[in-house]
Amino acid sequence: MGWAARFLTAVSFLAAGVLFAPDALGAGAAAAARLVHVLAFATAWGAGLWVTFVGGIVMFKYLPRHQFGSLQGKMFPAYFMLISVCSAISVAAFAYLYP
Repeated sequence: MGWAARFLTAVSFLAAGVLFAPDALGAGAAAAARLVHVLAFATAWGAGLWVTFVGGIVMFKYLPRHQFGSLQGKMFPAYFMLISVCSAISVAAFAYLYP
């Protein structure tokens, strides 16, 4: 597992711990959950739009076939890990806010 995967895993566990910790801060935890939800959702949405409509099309048009395949082989695992972690954090925050 690379450093990016370890970092995203640590961030996801930290976010889950913050979301499901006892509510000692009162309304502050709900505000933090809303912020985490919006940031995770926006990151997943933005990454998906960028890779689908900008990065993927530019790479497909301007890279030779083998370079494109090599780049996609390295980029997509990190992309899917980012999307998966951000989606999981967003769903967990939503579940916390609306039980």
